[in-house]
Order: sequence, then C-alpha cells, then structure tokens
Amino acid sequence: MPLFTHPKHIPTSRLHPLQYRKIWKKLLVLEISSNPQSQKMWRSIFVSLLALVGMYIVLGITLPTKTAIDWPVFLAPIIALLSILIFFLILYQWLYVWTYFYDIGDEFLKIRKGVLIRREITIPYNRIQDVYLDQDIMDHLFHLYDLYISTATPTSIIESHIDGLNSGNAQKIRDFILAKMTAANQQAPNGGV
Repeated sequence: MPLFTHPKHIPTSRLHPLQYRKIWKKLLVLEISSNPQSQKMWRSIFVSLLALVGMYIVLGITLPTKTAIDWPVFLAPIIALLSILIFFLILYQWLYVWTYFYDIGDEFLKIRKGVLIRREITIPYNRIQDVYLDQDIMDHLFHLYDLYISTATPTSIIESHIDGLNSGNAQKIRDFILAKMTAANQQAPNGGV
C-alpha cells in the first residue's frame, strides 16, 4: 500500500538517499541488525566460523601424515565457505541500504527498514522531542552521519533513526523534520503539550 496517494510524490529516501559506503562500515563492525542482541548473535556466528577455520588449519598442520598435504585441496572448502559467507553478507547489506525507506510526510515521519524482517516506524511530528546528528568513529572514517529522532518512548533511540547519510542530506533532512515539528507544535493546542 503506498504511503501517499499523490502520484507525483517522491519519498525523501529517494531525494536524499543513504550512502552505499554504509555497506562497508556495517561489514567492518558486523552490524547485521540494529538490535544489539542480533548483532551479538551474528558476531558469535562469525567468530565461530573463524574458530572452525582456525582449528581446521591447525589440525591439518599438526596431524601426522604419511603423505604430504595437498594444501589447495585442503583449503578449498574453507575458502569456498568463507567466500560464500562474505558474498551473502555483502548482498544482505546492499539489500538493506537499497530497501531502506524514510519519508517526511505532511503529518508524520515514516521509516521502514530491514531485509528479511521489515520494521516500520511512523512518528507524528507533535510527538518528536529532539532531532540530532551523530557520528561514531566508523561514521567519521566513512564521512557518514546518523540522524536520530527522539520521542518519549524508550525505544525511540534504537528504532527511530536514519543512519548512513552524507553531511548535506543529513542537514537537509534534520531541517525538514525540525520545520515540520515546529509547525505541528504551533498548530496543536497548548503548544503541543
């Protein structure tokens, strides 16, 4: 179902898109999910695979054999497994950025993200308390910004953010949201309280 019925409406995520550099940032920190528990799960899977590869190599080196080890044949399954894993991680991150949707509508901000499990957040402007930009060390290295939209809900800091914007797009989207927030609070009785 479309967000708006106006046929010429272009979503904000298409006018001010995320940067594909975000893929490399997420791969370097193994951020498969914005949920901290899921990140721990993916990190443990990745570390387990690396440990398995390490044990495979150590066993191959230390086990006594009467014949010489054919290293290309011995390492081929490991290299194939790691190549497939890396391919699917890159594909997943690319799909995540490609399907990331956000739009500044007339009455609310809508954010939809996720590849396999889609999460959608709709935030009325009169409920927004703060809009700010943030950069961690990896964002700084890749020249990316995260835009956070704070509401009174405890999960707003985790769920309602747009990450992977360049400086210009981050500033424009923040200014759009602040203007909508100010207008919504001026129209509400008692200043939005």
